[in-house]
Amino acid sequence: MNLSGGQGEWTVAFECDDCGWYYRQQAAPSQELTCPQCGISPATIPPAWALEQGCPVCGCRHLYRRKDFNQLLGIALVGLGAVLGVLISYWFLLAFSLLDWVIYRRIADLAACYRCAAELRGVDGTALLEVFDHHTAEIYEFKPAGEKT
Repeated sequence: MNLSGGQGEWTVAFECDDCGWYYRQQAAPSQELTCPQCGISPATIPPAWALEQGCPVCGCRHLYRRKDFNQLLGIALVGLGAVLGVLISYWFLLAFSLLDWVIYRRIADLAACYRCAAELRGVDGTALLEVFDHHTAEIYEFKPAGEKT
């Protein structure tokens, strides 16, 4: 398994620790990740990096899989379907459930890091990751930043 993701391109997105700017950039082996806002380079991707080695940004070995879909938009669609279903017709609930299923099937997965929340798109092996686990997230929420995992 390698970092090519089968398409030859992948991206990494994360928040800069120094200025708080959230950014996404193309990634490649031995590439230095640089914040476009403040110019700080928080990480360099290892030369032979693979997903099973953990997060290329912080080194955390615990990653999870989730859909690459705007969560606020998803909640808004569910809310709209519920409101229309109650006010107009319950058929809207069925229609929005079907829409939700179609979107779920068509949207690709991404890998995300529990510690730094970096999002890795287009990387091989994402389908092999476990889905988000609240217990693991709580461990990282209360773990000091310098502590090894």
